Amino acid sequence: MIQYLASNMSLNEKDASILNAYMRYEKLKAGQIIVRSGSFHRYIYFLVDGIVKAYQTIEGKDVVQQLISADHFFAPVDSFFHEKPSDLFFETITPVSLFKLSKTDFDTLKTKVNFLDKLVREVMQEHLNCKEERARDFQVLSAKERYKKLLEDSPHLVQQVPVETLASYLGIEPQSLSRIRGQIQR
Repeated sequence: MIQYLASNMSLNEKDASILNAYMRYEKLKAGQIIVRSGSFHRYIYFLVDGIVKAYQTIEGKDVVQQLISADHFFAPVDSFFHEKPSDLFFETITPVSLFKLSKTDFDTLKTKVNFLDKLVREVMQEHLNCKEERARDFQVLSAKERYKKLLEDSPHLVQQVPVETLASYLGIEPQSLSRIRGQIQR
């Protein structure tokens, strides 16, 4: 995580050392819920390894909003920054390694390091960019085109994420995804 931050912003040794003192490392098994919808969640995460899905349950069906892979920050943004209940579940798809930072430690760190405001802006911008791109893709791309784009941009997700989860993320039924896969492989 320190290497990622150092490559994306100016991070000196002192700041890295301070940040290391506050971040907590965890390994989680596949299928573990990290955040429950409706709960107040007070952590921001950096995914070192593995895949996490963010989803809502709508009318008894899980609707996948995000697939998060290594070297990305994630959090239930409204819950972390605005003290609102999370509207999403975050669940591991594969075993994961991650760092987490509590809101209390985050607030303390803001008084000790200079890069945190820039980090927050980058995390928020990444979050907004993902939402905008996803909305745009649903407006202008067919299901087949969305799958091809995912295949080109993130082949590791296509290989490691279950078909039902991929189909939900793409906004289609699993049978339709299987048919699309068959058409592309020909």
